[in-house]
Amino acid sequence: MNIRLIDISDTDIENMFRRRGAWKARRKVLSLRAGLRSGSIADATRHKHAGGHNGTAIIAEIVDLDIKIRAADTCYYALTQQERRYVDTRYADGLSMRLVARALGISETSAYRVRRAVLDKCRRILEQKKTPANGE
Repeated sequence: MNIRLIDISDTDIENMFRRRGAWKARRKVLSLRAGLRSGSIADATRHKHAGGHNGTAIIAEIVDLDIKIRAADTCYYALTQQERRYVDTRYADGLSMRLVARALGISETSAYRVRRAVLDKCRRILEQKKTPANGE
């Protein structure tokens, strides 16, 4: 998935949260494959542990994953506790809205309101990151 920072859709944000854990796991695997002891890209490029052209591709993928993970984490940590619980139960656990509402102890209508609040807050954060003023 490539996170578009222009016209971010609800689906883009939901997929970002669904894939957040997988991205972190993939990054860890790639770091081990590249021989990164500290997990840092600087370590790989300085010591050339990643090994040749394939290593360059691995480093490029790690950088891409770092960007995606940073965006997902920035959104996640900007949420309230209830919104985080919504994200965890809905996207990480894959529960239906009815079961999410039950887990949060709210009505299904309220769960949809929480969903809308999460998506709107994340869209604002991601769109703010793309403004020319801060160079991203």
